[in-house]
Amino acid sequence: MTFVGIDADITVSFVDDARPRRMRAASFELRSPTGSRTRIDVEAQGPAVAMPGLGYGGYDDGLGLGVWRGVTHLESEIWDVAHPAEVGYPDGSTGRPVHRIQPVKVVETGPDGVTSEGTGASRSSPKGHSKGSPFVRHKKLDGLVINFSATDVH
Repeated sequence: MTFVGIDADITVSFVDDARPRRMRAASFELRSPTGSRTRIDVEAQGPAVAMPGLGYGGYDDGLGLGVWRGVTHLESEIWDVAHPAEVGYPDGSTGRPVHRIQPVKVVETGPDGVTSEGTGASRSSPKGHSKGSPFVRHKKLDGLVINFSATDVH
């Protein structure tokens, strides 16, 4: 579904003031060229996936994804992602990875008042980058792209 609008009111509740910011909840009130309004509410559900743990900047050799390391190469770490923004690393240090994917509850209320609910994912990456996004739902408003995927929608 694509929604083209002329403006949006965005309200975001963050977990704290440190950067990169992590949202606790967000609301997007979108106005179409005809004046109708659609509201999308997202709320964080559980810990966010820290993408460096999937190889984005990871691996012991520091070379990241796509580097040949042989037929069978295995590495593992255990990270603490219980905090919504801070990640605890195996050496006891903490950090705030820029690239995170946050499971979210998604509620969309259309101009007719009909509400759809589901679960999905909201990603956090530098400057709202969306090129090559794996998300299935994109809402674009004059250069603003809101990325989230929605599954189990009813």
